[in-house]
Amino acid sequence: HERRAIVGIDGSTTAVSSSTRQSAAAALSSSRVALVSTATVSYYNAETQTYLTLGGQYMAAAVAGVSVSQIPSMPLTRKTVNGFSEIPELLSETAKNTEAQAGLMVIERTRQGEIRVRHGITTSTTSLLTREWSIVGQQDALAFRMRDYLDSGGLIGSIIDDLTLSGVKASAASALVSLVDDRTIVNYNDLKVRQLASTPDVVEVRFNWQAAVPLNYIIVRFSLNVSSGVVDVV
Repeated sequence: HERRAIVGIDGSTTAVSSSTRQSAAAALSSSRVALVSTATVSYYNAETQTYLTLGGQYMAAAVAGVSVSQIPSMPLTRKTVNGFSEIPELLSETAKNTEAQAGLMVIERTRQGEIRVRHGITTSTTSLLTREWSIVGQQDALAFRMRDYLDSGGLIGSIIDDLTLSGVKASAASALVSLVDDRTIVNYNDLKVRQLASTPDVVEVRFNWQAAVPLNYIIVRFSLNVSSGVVDVV
């Protein structure tokens, strides 16, 4: 089965620098692994009324909980992580950008006191398709759904006759329609099914699918007309 991991580094006893976290992300370099960047997080224990310093692995577990509570196409970017009181290590925006470029999923505390995921990325920064946690999640969800529909149809183990290809195509189409309906993927097209001539006991299903791409940036450009004082927004 398709598996993914959100991991963290324990800096609760020994400090873990940003450069060390970046090196760890570079060593992982996998679209199936996300490494959260903070190595410590502050947690308030209501029983003892004290603040505890926990390692980054606890934040990773919390982010994983957020991930599985959403549909696969929903990005982790800007999602709130509850249960913690503070991020002890403060980074500048430049440092956060550097960490993200290195493949770290930066966790930040906003000026309003909200603890959130800055950008939901994996440790593979080679392209948009490998970098975005939600796109890899959609791919896995598609594989799970397609496997379930084709398995439940009782197709494997039957004989190949004049109705087999249409039956396989109908099951695959049902799976894809369900994925579109629940907003796991955006769309699909060019669904084709064929019996392989070289290995006639194999039926191949092919199609194209459109992933839901996360909105990561909004750029606003404007110009000021100093002679009339009119602001033109583009």
